[in-house]
Amino acid sequence: MIYSGFKEIHIDFTATIRTSALSQFNLKGYRFEQIQKILKLKKKGLTDKQIADHFNSLNIKTPTGKNYTRQLVLMTRYKYNKRILRSKEYSVEVSPITLTYVFIKK
Repeated sequence: MIYSGFKEIHIDFTATIRTSALSQFNLKGYRFEQIQKILKLKKKGLTDKQIADHFNSLNIKTPTGKNYTRQLVLMTRYKYNKRILRSKEYSVEVSPITLTYVFIKK
């Protein structure tokens, strides 16, 4: 049998990409604005207690309508930072690549 070259090449592999970012919803509106205010005040050097007191003195409520506490400000920042880190995490796995040549018979 004589082969005069190949007609097709089949390349088989599996690529798996894992990320938590795709399952996150975007923060919008009031919730996003409050987080940005908290981060801005923290950057200016205020403590979590001072931020809570500041919001409460201005009658600014949480997205669920409650007064702010030191612990709530702390957890808001903590969860937001975890969200940012999670959005940057991903892994890629590629299985071994298999090449299959299809030859033409003559």
